[in-house]
Amino acid sequence: MAIDKRYSTGGMQPRMFAATAFLPFDRVVLRFSIPDDPSMMGEVVELRRSTKEKLAFIRAAFNSNKSTLAALLMKTRPTIYAWEAGGEIRAAADQLRLDNMFWVATEWNNHCRWPLGEYIDDARLAGKSLLDLLSTEILDRAEITRAIQLIAPKVTETLESNEKADAVEWATPPGSTAELDSNAYSPAWE
Repeated sequence: MAIDKRYSTGGMQPRMFAATAFLPFDRVVLRFSIPDDPSMMGEVVELRRSTKEKLAFIRAAFNSNKSTLAALLMKTRPTIYAWEAGGEIRAAADQLRLDNMFWVATEWNNHCRWPLGEYIDDARLAGKSLLDLLSTEILDRAEITRAIQLIAPKVTETLESNEKADAVEWATPPGSTAELDSNAYSPAWE
């Protein structure tokens, strides 16, 4: 078990003293302590998601179709359909790839509330797009994180400005050429 380097354990290994799984959420709670130091106790909660949930989460974060998802996972579309239908992932490498893509999707969602979509191939980091970084067999998490940090603010700015423009267009009466001040707009029912 890896210990966070911020909390020194004096070289002592943690001792696991309880592990409990809660259903139906499939949550695993691991409680641990450091021998001879009762203050060094903690709990790790890990949510176990099904393959179907992971695939849906990845597709939503990337705003991708099944073909793109299959390409990112280095599988065929029929394999993706089988996994979504509850099929078992037999190869450890396939499970690792799925888990890594789930990590990327989570990382994206931590940096941006909008789906990645078409921007996956836009921004360049040392000549590579995020799509290029995700298309390699072994994922470089540091490079992917840097790419996400580069792309996320641009995507947020673009899509939020589009959202504001759509709101102003929706709120402007038909045939009106007047621009609405978004701060001064007040609906009639107020």
